[in-house]
Parts: sequence; structure tokens; C-alpha cells
Amino acid sequence: MILELGAAAQQLIRVTAEYSNAVLVAVMPYFPDYAQKLQLPVPHPIEATDVAQFGVVAILDSQRQPLGTSVLLKDGWVLRMHGGYMVGFQGPECYQMVQDPDQIPKLYGRVRMSRAGAVEMARKTIL
Repeated sequence: MILELGAAAQQLIRVTAEYSNAVLVAVMPYFPDYAQKLQLPVPHPIEATDVAQFGVVAILDSQRQPLGTSVLLKDGWVLRMHGGYMVGFQGPECYQMVQDPDQIPKLYGRVRMSRAGAVEMARKTIL
């Protein structure tokens, strides 16, 4: 039995600064349109000066397009594209973006259950 996982259709590439910059120029028009449709509070239009970091997945698909890209804006928003489609975003308050452990408590709501109530709920769940 042969299990084909599509490796033949994909090719690894070396992502140089020139290649990354060229891909950024090619995909940049899609990011502000996407952000505007979702009414995200990001600059419109998004300029190259608004970009803090840009990433390219170092794998090409069967049409020799990079599988994915992501742009981190200076204000903390992340927009992602995969296979030519916009696939996601993260806001600056996203838990994955928090780097300072002292900021973690702001990600949780107010505790409304007593310790005894939490123990009782855990026991009922286990039973």
C-alpha cells in the first residue's frame, strides 16, 4: 500500500529578503480589503510602513504559490492568507500575542463562583 500525502505537489523554497518583499507587494492589496470588510480598526489603506513583520511559508503549492503569508502590523493586528484566501486575523489583545506574564489576568473575566461552589461542580462532573 502506498500512502500519497501530496509531497510531490509541494516544493520547499528558500525565502530571501527579496522574495519576501516581492510577495508582500503582491499580497498587500488583499489585506486592507479583508480588514475593511470585517470592520477591523486597522489603517486603511495599509501601507508598507504599517507593517512590523511579514512571514512567508517556505512551501510552494502545485501552482508555485506560497502556501501562506502573515502580516503583523505595528499596532498589533495580524492578518493571515493561505492558498490565496484570507483565513484569519488576531487582534492586539489576543492571548497568543501577550508576551508579558503580568498581562495574563486581563484575559480572564471576574470570578463569580466561590471555592466551595467550584469543588461541588467538579465533584458532580466527576460523578
